[in-house]
Amino acid sequence: GRFWPGPATEPSVAVETNGTSPADAGERVRLAAIGDHLDRSERVLLDLLATLNRKRFTPFLWCNRSSLADAARALDVGSEISEMPILLGWDAPRFDFGAYRKLVRSGQRLIRAHRIAVVHVNSGAPNQWMVPAARRENVPVVAHLHALYKFRERCTLLLHQAPVIAG
Repeated sequence: GRFWPGPATEPSVAVETNGTSPADAGERVRLAAIGDHLDRSERVLLDLLATLNRKRFTPFLWCNRSSLADAARALDVGSEISEMPILLGWDAPRFDFGAYRKLVRSGQRLIRAHRIAVVHVNSGAPNQWMVPAARRENVPVVAHLHALYKFRERCTLLLHQAPVIAG
């Protein structure tokens, strides 16, 4: 698998975004984000969505807040909202293994349903379920980190398993 698509002459995937199918859509990029409010990392994500070359990439956002999903939809980016509890995190529920398995399966479902070619994870938390989901679907992951993580968090969020980290 490639981390980034090749020239525009390669076969492209037609994509549905908000009910349309742009003929010039390129490879699909799935972006995962988590957070309580639109902070700097979400602003960076929205800036990325706004400036992404739509002839080469068609983004799809999976997040846990309607405010972020609404901001993405305003940029003509399809999105899905889910609860995203962090397994072994600092807040309850800390040991919800069922919810974790559901997030991994949901990630796999979204990768297949939207024919995702590259997964961009916008912080450490969604990396926890997107690395296993993407690995099972044979899709590369780029973890985009906006903070420093302590050793415990790097382990529980599976940052040590992210093949590419930017930030």
